[in-house]
Amino acid sequence: MTNAVCCVTVLPDGRQVTVQQGTLLQEAIAAAGVAIPLPCGGQGRCGRCLVRVEDGAVRRRESARLTPAQVQEGYALACQTTIEGDVTVYVPPQQAEHVRPDAATSAADKVAPLVVACDHGAEPWIKKYYLTIEPPSLDDNTNDFDRLKRELARQHQVADCVTTLPVLQTLARTLRDANWQVTAVLEHGTWQDPDGTPRLVDVRPGDTTGRTLALAIDIGTTTNVVYLVDLVSGALLDQASAYNGQIACGEDIISRIIYARRPGGLEHLQALVLQTLNGLIDDLLARHGLMPEDLYLATVAGNTTMIHLFLGLDPQHIRLEPYIPTVNHPMPVTAASLGLHIHPQATVDCLPGVGPYVGGDITAGVLRSRMAEEEPVTLFIDVGTNGEIVLGNSDWLISCACSAGPAFEGAGVACGMRATEGAIEEVWIDRRTAEPTYESIGGVAPRGICGSGMISLLGEMFVT
Repeated sequence: MTNAVCCVTVLPDGRQVTVQQGTLLQEAIAAAGVAIPLPCGGQGRCGRCLVRVEDGAVRRRESARLTPAQVQEGYALACQTTIEGDVTVYVPPQQAEHVRPDAATSAADKVAPLVVACDHGAEPWIKKYYLTIEPPSLDDNTNDFDRLKRELARQHQVADCVTTLPVLQTLARTLRDANWQVTAVLEHGTWQDPDGTPRLVDVRPGDTTGRTLALAIDIGTTTNVVYLVDLVSGALLDQASAYNGQIACGEDIISRIIYARRPGGLEHLQALVLQTLNGLIDDLLARHGLMPEDLYLATVAGNTTMIHLFLGLDPQHIRLEPYIPTVNHPMPVTAASLGLHIHPQATVDCLPGVGPYVGGDITAGVLRSRMAEEEPVTLFIDVGTNGEIVLGNSDWLISCACSAGPAFEGAGVACGMRATEGAIEEVWIDRRTAEPTYESIGGVAPRGICGSGMISLLGEMFVT
């Protein structure tokens, strides 16, 4: 690979992007903002990323899935073709992903009532304390931090606290600009050290104790959801959702683990999910007139692979026998260490997973359903891209996982696809004539069939 820069034009929209010579065509198309399906994670096995090179020099690594006629006409697999010069490429409409506008949002809307219904009995980690502090004088020359701690103990019975350098760097100015009337934001231990010394996360001017805002984040293989929560009232204030940007690199966890093996692949996958989450967070901040510094905690749920990619942990051994993750319950980290758009000193805490294919999202579901506290045997099912089942009661629990999404969206199904525009989502079969009718997303000509369409079809065939 050389350092030559190539211009790539993506038709029919005419979008242009510059990339290094030797870049995969699929990566250039994605950089231009056009998503194409990549169910196999860029291994050249599924043939779903078929595009046509209109002009320019490319090198095909693999063309076994193409007919001689297709090669002659300029078709190429975007995941197996590198750019050798300026290129014009045409992405067929049936290949470009047009996301259903309400698809990601509908899932969040269904979960929202459950979030609101959760008991609000536990004490939150993050608490705010309003302080009126006596300014220093020649008779009392106690340093600013010890002065603040003294008032925390006197006014709120908080015996001690620790803090970090970024907080100390702004402490002197904040105290004086606020005329010594401030709100101290403290984190009272984490699961890792529940009885540890409280940590001073922030000092804000005036009295901001009316609410303490945090995020609950669900990193799904396909869909990401961010909930804005008030820790004082326990109220769910808002939510935002979008498709996980990692989809461009593979539609299931195995494909993404394989993609992570590429040079820079893991870093790229982490950047994509952070870009998705930060976009959702920025949306919530804009809606409510907030700043990132107003958010003091993020609790994250996701399957084991998604959590590894979110934290930048190597997921390779999740896929390889004996299937060992780097960690099941990651330690809390600061938002600054990840680049998440909340207060830089806020804690980001990932819920504990159980094993390589049963992650923190299932832990959250089991806890919320209370099935582990009850005597009747309960079956808990999560039908997502990565599907999990938990069976048990207060005495025992057993779980297993499978690739539910790919089973419905194209892995072994020639016309399978996600629930995007053109996907058949419902089927009816006339009982007298056995003639089928269908409904496609967006009311356009069908491009394939999604999971709900297949379930509908099977149901109609069963009763006909």
